[in-house]
This record gives sequence, structure tokens and C-alpha cells, in this order.
Amino acid sequence: MRKLRPAILWRPTSDKNLWTMIPLTTKRRSDKYYFHYDLECLAEGTAKIENMMNLSSKRILAPYFARDKLAILTANDYNEIKKAISKYYLFK
Repeated sequence: MRKLRPAILWRPTSDKNLWTMIPLTTKRRSDKYYFHYDLECLAEGTAKIENMMNLSSKRILAPYFARDKLAILTANDYNEIKKAISKYYLFK
């Protein structure tokens, strides 16, 4: 838990001092769990919805780069992660 790892900044609080983050793995999981989503925007990496947490903005160090390009979620990634969050936390 104490090591440096990439994450998706999902939602901030209104004062932006606290962020909801979704941690990423460094390898693609390719499993059948609905709460693991393999990202389109990265060749490697899986969003782990079950480990979503709230952290201080002071713990954010730098943006994540993949192949010398800033890693940004695609619209499809965003929508699929949103569906997975709804399934995992709201039982939809």
C-alpha cells in the first residue's frame, strides 16, 4: 500500500483537497471480473474498481505517461469504468 503506483483521478471534492482514485495495475489482467477493467488507452494496465479510495491531493505526484505520451482515458474507458462502479457499489 505504501509504494508509488499509477491511478485514475476519478472525482475531486469541491475544494479539490481530496480525490477519489482508482488504482491501476502495471500488467493487464484479462480476467472475467466485472470490477477489473482493461484500459484501451494503455497497452498494459487494469483499473481495479474494488480498490477505489479517497486520498489527499498532497499524495498526487505527477501525471502518468505511457510511451512518452500523457495517458488520458478514452470516452469508452470512462463509460465502462462508470458502469463497473455502478455494478460494484450500487448493485445495478
